Amino acid sequence: MNCKRTLALLVTMGILLLGASQVTGQQDGPQSPQAVYSSAFTYQGQLKSGGTPYSGTCDLRFALWNALSGGVRIGTTQTRSNVGMAEGCFTVFLDFGGGAFQGDARWLAIEVRCPAGTGSYTALSPRQALTAAPYALALPGLWTQPNAESPNLIGGWSGNAVTAGVAGATIGGGGTSNDPNQVTDDHGTVGGGFSNRAGNNSGTVDDAAVATVGGGYFNTASEYYSTVGGGGANIASGPASTVGGGYINAASVGYSTVGGGMENTAGAGYSTVSGGTNNTTSDEWGTVAGGYNNMAGDNAGSTEDRPYATVGGGRDNVASGTSATVGGGDTNTASGYRSTVSGGWHNNALDEYVAVGGGYAIVAVGSASTVSGGWGNVTNDDYGTVAGGSMNFAGDQSGSSEDRPYATVGGGRDNVASGTSSVVAGGDTNTASGWRSTVPGGVGNVAAGEHSFAAGRRARALHNGAFVWADSHDADFASDAANEFLVRAYNGVKIVRGASTYSASQSALQVDQAAAAEAGWFYVMNASNPYTVLKVAKDPAAPSTFIDGVDRTSGGAETRRFHIDRNGTYVAGSDFAESLPVAGDPAGYEPGDVLVISLDRPGRVEKCSQPYDGRVVGVYSTRPGFLGADKEGATEVAADEVPVAVLGSVPVKVTDENGPIQPGDLLTTSSTPGHAMRCAGLELCFGRTLGKALEGLPAGQSTGVIQVLVTLQ
Repeated sequence: MNCKRTLALLVTMGILLLGASQVTGQQDGPQSPQAVYSSAFTYQGQLKSGGTPYSGTCDLRFALWNALSGGVRIGTTQTRSNVGMAEGCFTVFLDFGGGAFQGDARWLAIEVRCPAGTGSYTALSPRQALTAAPYALALPGLWTQPNAESPNLIGGWSGNAVTAGVAGATIGGGGTSNDPNQVTDDHGTVGGGFSNRAGNNSGTVDDAAVATVGGGYFNTASEYYSTVGGGGANIASGPASTVGGGYINAASVGYSTVGGGMENTAGAGYSTVSGGTNNTTSDEWGTVAGGYNNMAGDNAGSTEDRPYATVGGGRDNVASGTSATVGGGDTNTASGYRSTVSGGWHNNALDEYVAVGGGYAIVAVGSASTVSGGWGNVTNDDYGTVAGGSMNFAGDQSGSSEDRPYATVGGGRDNVASGTSSVVAGGDTNTASGWRSTVPGGVGNVAAGEHSFAAGRRARALHNGAFVWADSHDADFASDAANEFLVRAYNGVKIVRGASTYSASQSALQVDQAAAAEAGWFYVMNASNPYTVLKVAKDPAAPSTFIDGVDRTSGGAETRRFHIDRNGTYVAGSDFAESLPVAGDPAGYEPGDVLVISLDRPGRVEKCSQPYDGRVVGVYSTRPGFLGADKEGATEVAADEVPVAVLGSVPVKVTDENGPIQPGDLLTTSSTPGHAMRCAGLELCFGRTLGKALEGLPAGQSTGVIQVLVTLQ
């Protein structure tokens, strides 16, 4: 053996990481491409003693370190015993494990003991630097490019390239003789495929770093953090932009995304095209979910002036207003601020907050107007609505979008609601042109006066407040003056009472203003005997204004079933009361008394006389708004009964027996007859409260009357 290098000079080693931990090293003799290398490597050296090559046997110890001196030891110490020396030359195999070599520099510390098995070990100095062997630098199909920052790893065709000066680059494989893969900027990655590039190839290696192309062909990720997952001829040219795959897609502005499909462009920051074909976003945060030839944004050149637009799918749709939405369909446009077209064909939402549900050839103009669907329907003023139908119009057709708002057409065809807050519910060829006018349906009706109403066929409510109903005859029937009630009924008008034994002089509908005692009564009756009557006092000169529900016999006798009263004297409002009998003389009771159920006379009430009385039932009502008075066999409220308020705002007698009363205090019964006091503790009041004080007892008063919200608990 011709051994001419000393131990301090020669270390030959091949290292290649082939997985999680497998390391291979160069061994003696040629290796086939299929050979699997272990983590062991060959170390060859020459040992001299006194300048003369040593012959004999020695024991050798080897330790691997990450520094020339000091540092951290890697793996375990390797001992080789009885190593033969021929002219001082020796060869050993060493294995420090698969994780010993990660591409960082390593040094070998050596100790010798000669002859073998005698004396102690002598450390040789300095440590020996390990250098790479040819297999480590040029393993077929996978090689590394060391650099001071982070080595590059290149696989695949030998022509795949990392631009000089780039650090941390990876080409996983792929490439061909005509279509190599490239990484032109730091930390770029090409996973495979062919003719793919990560980086912008500008000559500067750090201005498009961390770009990634997963695979496919002719794909380019040319900006910071840009990514192309795969597919063909895709470009991610904005910072942090992404093209997931597909063909000829482009994410050309920062943070834009194309999920896939073909010939899609995400042309504004933070915008997204999920898929489909030939879809485009042209303003920030715009979205096209899919479909064909759809646009989110106004495509005016600026990518910031119409953001947040969305097209869900379909074809040839445009959402060009800020926060505008087209759900799908064909050839729809939402150009108003926050406008919406859900779908359909050739629909247009042209003003702010406008909504078109679907249908065909719809136009919605006027802020916050709505067309739900149908065909050829139009809104032309603010807050207008067309629910559906055909060729309906809500608005005044004058060109202004503010002068006739709130018009509504429910459906039908050829209807027009052109007055402010006007309504055409449906039908055919109807017009509501007056302020707050109404046509419920029919055909050929016109409600032209303010607050007018026209229904049937060719009814004409031409004056303010006119009510016109026309039957089916094909002729105009028009109002003559304001506030008219007109009915055209060729076969007459009937109100049917049905069979009855009551007096023939009494109608099913009666308005009676003749009798002084019942001036202003208005009766609505049914057909039985006794018959139920809704009795309304409507004359302001009457003793009170109220509604009574009564049973009335043919002889005129009445039994009151309920009473709703209003006399105008009680400013705070009225209450709900029940008529109950009292214990003792009714003259001894007065409004405001706190009442409890009598123990001595069951079924009757009396004034409270002890605190925290669980029998509390209510308050003698000052003015009942609703009085229940259903007394079997009686025609009126009995003389020994009083109205007992059980719910509502009621004047109540109170005392400061348990301390000053403040608004919001819970009240209960007191030892002062007929008076309430404040509750001292919730545990005492549970199940015994009368209600809450709405006001306090004035300072200096020990008793008085205050307003209380009665809510029995």
